[in-house]
Amino acid sequence: MKDKKVEEVVSRCIEKWGNDSRTDDLQKVIDGWLENIRENDRDIYLRLLYNFRYYSKKSENKYAQFVIRKVKEIDNSINESIFVPLLKTEEGISGAYKLIRCIQLIGGLNSVVCPTNLAKFEKDFGLDAIKNVIIVDDISGTGKTLSDNLKYMKELYPNFFINKNIYITCLVTTENANKQIRKQIENGKTRYWTYHIMKKSFEANNIFRKERCGNVKKRVEEYELLLSKKDKSDIFGFKQSELLVAFSDNTPNNTLLSFWKKTNNWEPIFPRAKTASRPSWARNAKGNQKKNVTSNLIELINSK
Repeated sequence: MKDKKVEEVVSRCIEKWGNDSRTDDLQKVIDGWLENIRENDRDIYLRLLYNFRYYSKKSENKYAQFVIRKVKEIDNSINESIFVPLLKTEEGISGAYKLIRCIQLIGGLNSVVCPTNLAKFEKDFGLDAIKNVIIVDDISGTGKTLSDNLKYMKELYPNFFINKNIYITCLVTTENANKQIRKQIENGKTRYWTYHIMKKSFEANNIFRKERCGNVKKRVEEYELLLSKKDKSDIFGFKQSELLVAFSDNTPNNTLLSFWKKTNNWEPIFPRAKTASRPSWARNAKGNQKKNVTSNLIELINSK
């Protein structure tokens, strides 16, 4: 006999999230997931699941509409603005690139206003006509990574920040990250556009009543510890973010391990994409080589 409560939660989730490749066979996936959770803990996990935020392509399109609306408030024709991804200090394509593409398509924008190669953009067009730079990212869990990456961008591409209005925006921001980011905004020419602000899962009176939070967190911690790394630093998500969020293409490590960590004995609902280890040539690269490349780029840009 099927569990009616599980069926009801699954039905509500599908209603909120919609159907796509990550939610296909959701009932079957959740049934398998719950098999590894003790009977008396299942209500806790069903409650967490009900409060989980999954951002499908449709949800990401709504975010793109939000960004376009905000930009039109300052530049109605979008003739003096560009949209750029928040660049990482480590080479690679992040979720920001996907959102930039989404903004371009939803806004019907020419690809030239959504550059991902900033050095080439500056060389080809210059920056005199640009007044607004909109920096986009998918998630800020603590605020630190965003701040570090923003500092990296300023060092590498300073002319994109000099005498420009800077607007930073994320699809998801935690309450703590929102506070940290706003503290670090230096002047009136920098703004942070919040879309969805999320609280920690075990914050008092968020998902569970204040008097229950301690006990609930302790029970969930047992499962997190089973799935964690040896040093236990990743339990409850990166820096204990305690988030319940996944995107259409991946799941951030800020989310509770119970929802994304895959092991031989644990099948998660939203598995995080596997990442291969670095090739030998990358592992053996000297740190000063990377620094020299950065310095050379800055020198090249400033010489233009």
